[in-house]
Amino acid sequence: MNERLKGRDDQREPQFRVRIVCAALLTVSCLAFIWTNSLMSPEMSASISDAFSAALVRLLSVVFGENSWITREVQEHIRKIAHAVEFFILGALSAVMLTVIRRATWHFTLHAMFFILLAAVADETIQVFTDRGSAVQDVVLDFAAGVTGLLILSCALGIRRRAALRRGQ
Repeated sequence: MNERLKGRDDQREPQFRVRIVCAALLTVSCLAFIWTNSLMSPEMSASISDAFSAALVRLLSVVFGENSWITREVQEHIRKIAHAVEFFILGALSAVMLTVIRRATWHFTLHAMFFILLAAVADETIQVFTDRGSAVQDVVLDFAAGVTGLLILSCALGIRRRAALRRGQ
């Protein structure tokens, strides 16, 4: 049977729809988490960042030493790192979504990249209204992290799919 037609038949199965709903809910939840953090007041955001930073620095100090360069860098850039991780996860979830709906082509990957860019711009816009400030470099960082997550997971899922096809599954 033609691969393209087989995909269409699979779309009618209930488990296919469950996968779509799950992937969509995870993606929307990640986006809600990102934007909820941006809605926090500067004081609340700083408090959470400081608490997380202290815990992470303790862990890194055990692994790398108290005065290691990595411990100092993480402590200094914890907010940027957190944003990058959030958007990396958003990008990875976008790759999952594309794979689940069987649209993991370059065309749809570009759509996902645009979605990540819009999410980053919206995130910085939200921060303007919460008096936390906004920066173009943050949009670039968020976008780059999201695209990195998207591309890494897309490649990994593509390799996995090709291996399954070779095995005849």
